[in-house]
Amino acid sequence: MISYFPFIGYVGSDPIFRMMIGPALDLGVDFRQFSASTDVKTLREFARQCNILLHQEGVLSISTIRALEAEGFVFRPSSAALEYAKVRNEKASKKSGSSISVLVSRSPHNQCSVWTPTQLDLDRNFSVTPAPGLSLSSSARVQEMALAIADEMGLVGVMSVEMLVGDKEIVIGQMRVHPTLAGNWTLDGSRTSQYEQHLRAILDLPLGDPTMTSPHAVSATFHSGAKSNMFRPYLHLMARSPALKFHQYRAESDGSAPQGHVTAVGDDLVDLLQCVNHAIDYMSGAVDE
Repeated sequence: MISYFPFIGYVGSDPIFRMMIGPALDLGVDFRQFSASTDVKTLREFARQCNILLHQEGVLSISTIRALEAEGFVFRPSSAALEYAKVRNEKASKKSGSSISVLVSRSPHNQCSVWTPTQLDLDRNFSVTPAPGLSLSSSARVQEMALAIADEMGLVGVMSVEMLVGDKEIVIGQMRVHPTLAGNWTLDGSRTSQYEQHLRAILDLPLGDPTMTSPHAVSATFHSGAKSNMFRPYLHLMARSPALKFHQYRAESDGSAPQGHVTAVGDDLVDLLQCVNHAIDYMSGAVDE
């Protein structure tokens, strides 16, 4: 008997690739990163080996994707979805500070799912789910808006929609048409992570359950700062907070880019916030005890 599993190629950053490897292996999918230059000729040769080519938004130009789509190659996100997001993002408010992020997924057969809205600190890449202070009616409203946008743009995969939620108005912010830092909490806080759901959606498989596994989830990225050994902090942090989960990206960096993220889930939001704040301060060297 010959077994068949699809081949998915990926063009983009190491952090997202590393987060996708586990779900791809679990599904039996052959998932490889394209590490060569992104000129059309070389990319075409790689694409010929793939059933689907995933890419991180901004790595490939829309014109390059459109040209290769015309030759029959399948890109996710598609050039049409990227064009839609580009037009909307150019008109959107680009504010720092706090906003609501809604993760949504959609498959080619129009099966959709949406996660619990997250409060996202855009300056620190710090997320709290469910978004504190967001009423049930507002939560349902922003979820409905994200689903409507996904349907209108013909999304295939996972997308993050940022929103500024006021007392009387909800303003759509930036859309990011791929798994993002805003959804990293789903690896430990949701029955189906954004990375697994992304694979399910682009393969047109039935989508997974996005329900939270605990009442609260807090996640934040960390930087190495002055620390050269990012393994040793485990000794202190795992002993202090056994429930804390670590995700290292192992990306080459000068210290300015995130080196990974930590997540804590549970019943006590105050305790989770203290746990994660201490972890990112300790990982970066801001505190040493």
